[in-house]
Amino acid sequence: MAIITQISTQKKNKSRVNIYLDNEFACGMQSIVVLENRLKVGMDIDADKLKELSSFSDVEAAFNKAVKLVAKVLKTETELKRYLVEKGYSLDTIATVIDKLKSYNYINDSDYAKSYINQKRINSGKKKLYYELKQKGIDDKILDKALEAVGKQDEKEVISNLSQKYIKGKVLDVKTKKNLASYLYSKGFEWDDYIDIIGELFEDDE
Repeated sequence: MAIITQISTQKKNKSRVNIYLDNEFACGMQSIVVLENRLKVGMDIDADKLKELSSFSDVEAAFNKAVKLVAKVLKTETELKRYLVEKGYSLDTIATVIDKLKSYNYINDSDYAKSYINQKRINSGKKKLYYELKQKGIDDKILDKALEAVGKQDEKEVISNLSQKYIKGKVLDVKTKKNLASYLYSKGFEWDDYIDIIGELFEDDE
């Protein structure tokens, strides 16, 4: 057993306090947890019990932050991990929070990938979609399955629409043709998928 010798509000976060046992820093936790457990200076407490309360406090605080974030905008598992690391939470706390978020289906990388692709496919090819989702930490297996839904015919239709918009009002010369090819490449489309479409648009080009 040890004695709580000091409970002080943290300077950077007024909703948290630092707790000292026998005049030595022991841990930090949410003020609400201190109140709920009636912790006070002079109280005898087991150090392991205090550590358990601190861990519980961190998980609750991290979970609430994560929920507020995903309520504003959907995030991948990796993005949420990065966010919580930046907030200073331990890896153990983050792992517990991620499992809790999954149990409530607040994060689902498979659903995220499908939604992202459906939103972006009208302006992007598979290569770009793959790269962007990979940057967000989506696993390859999830990516491959999600991208399977984008058929060749769908992509060709997108390429055709983008190409028509790109050349509108432009002179259909060699320079425009090359620039269009570069533009489609930057959008993540494969050469084999857009070369025929470009050929049809510039069929009179010498």
